[in-house]
Amino acid sequence: RSLSSLKLYTVHIKPDANTDEDTLHFVREGFCWLAFLFTILWALYYRLWYLACIIVMVNVALVYGVDLVGLDSFALSVLQLGFQLWVGYHANDFLREGLKQRGFVTAAVVSGENQSMAERRFFDQHAHLVTI
Repeated sequence: RSLSSLKLYTVHIKPDANTDEDTLHFVREGFCWLAFLFTILWALYYRLWYLACIIVMVNVALVYGVDLVGLDSFALSVLQLGFQLWVGYHANDFLREGLKQRGFVTAAVVSGENQSMAERRFFDQHAHLVTI
């Protein structure tokens, strides 16, 4: 097993949750392809309302700004691609902040070849943190 194939995950727990549902989240470190490809839908799915509003405002500003300055559609595409790359690189940080705002705390950082291996490692090492 190569160390380069391991992925890092932060584990977020909601300590005062009344139900088992939505009490534990694993957030991968690194680029998020879904956020890059589906920026607004990704933000809405994860209930990141402020980010969704910012995405809409930036896209509107890009369309009108490029038109106002007189650039062509290729320039608009390049700018939108750059913005989507930025969202993809920072998406998991936005998700961590959103979880923090909803009362989640960072319980651990674990690694694994995939999310299920990271979950297994977390539950093996930190079973006392979660009551299921």
